[in-house]
Amino acid sequence: MKRLLILFVLLLIVGCTGPLPATPQASGPYTNAYYGFSIVPPEGWYIAEASPGVSFLGDYDYLANIVISVDGDATTLLEYWAEEKDRLERSEIMVGTQTDQELMTTVNGYTAISVDYTYTLIEEVKAREIIIVENGNAYLITYQTEVDMFDEHLQMFEDSLVTFSI
Repeated sequence: MKRLLILFVLLLIVGCTGPLPATPQASGPYTNAYYGFSIVPPEGWYIAEASPGVSFLGDYDYLANIVISVDGDATTLLEYWAEEKDRLERSEIMVGTQTDQELMTTVNGYTAISVDYTYTLIEEVKAREIIIVENGNAYLITYQTEVDMFDEHLQMFEDSLVTFSI
């Protein structure tokens, strides 16, 4: 029950509370024409589509997920990151958010900011958020799971991230 509550709250945080599908995602690319992006999620992960994006959910045993949300009100990457950082620090759900690392990077040819942070939900959660601003849209690609499972499943996120395209 505790794991289900954690999963529900993780999805609620990013606004993706749609019902889980009955079958895993087939291998291959996922395309969201409405938000204008595609990505190849980890094979066998579940898809939960909801506004403003989509969640890919890993196995119940480790509660890892990748959430892609789109904000259509972005100006520049640095301005958007300043706003997002403020939002993270003020969050009443993600208690005690601590930014561990932030750096400029490139993801599949797009300039991006990569941020690692931890926060407390019911247990301590670690996240890596990639922010890309393109054509007035901010694309937030977030991998998160329990702290002790973060490194174990990080490569699946990294493998999916390099397939992201707008």
